[in-house]
Order: sequence, then structure tokens, then C-alpha cells
Amino acid sequence: MTEETVNEQGYTPSEVQERRERTYKLITVLFMAAILMLFAGLISAVVVSKMDGFWVNLKLPSAFYWSTLTIAISSLTFILGKRFAIKNNQGGLKAMISLTLLLGFAFMFFQFQGWKQLVDSGNMVHGGIYFDKGAYGDRFVVLKDGVPIHFDGERYVLEGDTLTGSDVNSIKDFVYPICKEDRKFINHPYEFSNYGSPYSIGLVAKTSLKPSELDLQDGKLMKNGQELPLTDRSTLFAFAFGIKNETAFFGMKGEYGTDFSISLNGEVLDFIDRRLYFPSSEIGKEKINAIETKHFEGGKEYVIKGGKVYSEGEEVTVNDFHFEDLKTGTDYYILDGVWYLIGEEISAGQYNKFYQASNTASSYVYVLSAMHGLHILFGFGLLVVLLVRSFKGYYNSEHYVGLTVGGYFWHFLGVLWLGLFVFWMSITI
Repeated sequence: MTEETVNEQGYTPSEVQERRERTYKLITVLFMAAILMLFAGLISAVVVSKMDGFWVNLKLPSAFYWSTLTIAISSLTFILGKRFAIKNNQGGLKAMISLTLLLGFAFMFFQFQGWKQLVDSGNMVHGGIYFDKGAYGDRFVVLKDGVPIHFDGERYVLEGDTLTGSDVNSIKDFVYPICKEDRKFINHPYEFSNYGSPYSIGLVAKTSLKPSELDLQDGKLMKNGQELPLTDRSTLFAFAFGIKNETAFFGMKGEYGTDFSISLNGEVLDFIDRRLYFPSSEIGKEKINAIETKHFEGGKEYVIKGGKVYSEGEEVTVNDFHFEDLKTGTDYYILDGVWYLIGEEISAGQYNKFYQASNTASSYVYVLSAMHGLHILFGFGLLVVLLVRSFKGYYNSEHYVGLTVGGYFWHFLGVLWLGLFVFWMSITI
């Protein structure tokens, strides 16, 4: 049996290798612990923010599902690569480490796609929950043949009838000359091709119940012979931009309750006709039959009596129908045949906070995923080193410490992302 030589410190080569392996492992573990503490702090901030004030319960981009799948597969390919090294299968080692690196690139590709999907849905790095710069109805509305088109935050309604997709597209086409493809206000003449036939712009004033129809003269919108002031033109740009980009009330696109919802102090709010309410509750048949009131909407009178809704003496079927019991002041809501007692509306002070609230939920998604992405870039550097050494034949059944330590870090990044993904799934729609 051959005795191993010892170095000046009295260690054999195998002992030196063991000490080096322990040192590398310790450094890696400490590095991972520091990263874990960083993300634990960020996650705690998310939880606190969600339970304190207004919060957007958003829908995670579909690209994040694919990125989760790719990083999970990359861990499997790394494990296979190490096994090939232990079996002295150099070809398999090179192939698996190369594939792991490619899957890492695929992960980052899907992350970028996810960020793009967030932007496309109105969830910016920094943006408001409410589209405060030009929300529909605050300063301007669209008129059709002189009649105001109402926007309830989700649907455009004309005289009680919800406009179809083609009608909505025609409204978008109408306001397009105001904002065009610009991202910020640029003062220019409005090149309407059919202003007033049938659409026009109405100016909302607190002193009048009916919007004032603006006139078009030489590419300028006029009121009482005077061009709109610059501040109103800037607001008009934002108004048109919101309609064109489907953010005419909320800063986020999509259907409320499906693509996003709003919470206040951790409680998900109902959204009905531009108003926010604490959660509604379904009511029983006895209470439904006891309701007897009248409701006016879109120039029509509705009579609610005995659990039925009548218009012009005939029973009608309604859906997405909001009315108030004039005797009690209680609000009710009919949706898909189910009657709901609407919860208490948020207060004026809470509305003021809502109008100014930022979409911190999307900000945190960007911060957490970008922070993880930075560590993935560090992981790329590690994989490149391992790949180069693999092609040089550095790893084999006797020497694979680098693969072991590198595996710790790469698997940690995968588990960390999976944890972030599950965390977001637990607090989003």
C-alpha cells in the first residue's frame, strides 16, 4: 500500500482536497444565507404592504410559468451532468452542462417576456392604481349624437345599453387623432375625419349635469368660441390615451375580478360602476321578495318588486344591475340571476388615498424577479467556468468538487425562484 505524501502543513493530497471542498461549501452556504435573508426582507415588505392600504391583486404573467418550468428542468440537467462526471462520461457531462446553461438563458428570456406582459397589462415598474391623469368622466366624455356615453370602469354604456366590441373600437378610432401613438402630450391640430358624426367630445363641469359639447374649428377644439387651455388639452391627451390603451379608469388593463382586483388593508373590494365597496353578501329569497323600490337608469324606469324587475309594466331580465332601495338607502346588485347586498362603500378619505395610491404590487414583482435575475447572471458566470473546465477534462470520478459546489448554488437559485413563484401565486389572482 502506497503512503500519501504530506505537504509543509502536514496534510496529504486527499486531506487538502477535503479541506478545500469544505471551504468552498462553507463560502457557498454563507453566500446563499445572505441572499436568503435579502429575499426574506423583501417578502416581509410585500406582506406588510399588502395588509396596509390599497393593493393590486394582479395576475402573474404566463411567461413566468414557463420560466419556472425551464429553471426546474435546468436543475435536473445539472444533476445528470454531475452523475456523468462521476461515471467519467465526459461527453454526457459536456452535453448536460451546456444544456443547463441554455436553459438558464431560456429562463431569462421568459423573465423578460413576463416583464413585457406586465407592461402590456398596465402593471408598470412605477404607476398608479387609478388613471388619475385623464380618467374617463372626470373632465371629458365621448358623446354620440350629443348623448353622453357612460363608462362604468369596465363597460361603455349608452342610454342603458352596453356597447359592443365594434362600437368600442369605433370610439377608440374616434379619439386616436388626439393621442395618436404618442406616449406624452404633444400639442398638435386634431385631424378628425368625422367629428360630430356621430362622435364628439363633451366637457364635464361641476356646475352642470350635462357635458358641454366642444366644437371643432381648424383642428382645434373650442368652447364658446375659445380654444381649450393648454392644461385641458394635456388632460384630453391623457383621456384619449386611456381609451385607446384600455386604461380609462384603472391604470391596469383587463376585467376586474379576473385579471386583477383591489384590496384595502387585506380585504378584497367589490367594484361597481366606478365605486369601491367592501365585500358583498348574497341574500335569500325572503329578503329579495321584500324589496320594493324604483330605479332610474338610461332614461328608463325600473320597478323592483317581489323578486322581479319590471320596465314599462313588463318583467325584464337584467344582469349586472345595480340599484338602491330608496326607502332604506341600501344598495343591491343582480349578477347572473343572483342578488347581492352590496357592502359599505369606502369613505371619502379612503377614496382620496385610492386616487393617489401606487401599484406597489407590480413594483415588488419587478424588484423581486429582477433581484433574482441578477443572481442568475452570477450563476451564468459559474456555469461558464464549469463548462470550460468540463471541456478541458477537469472533472472526473475523483475530482468533482466544483460541480458539487456549483450545483448547490444553481439548485438554490431554482428553489428560490420556485419559492417566489409559489409566494406570488398565494397572494394574487
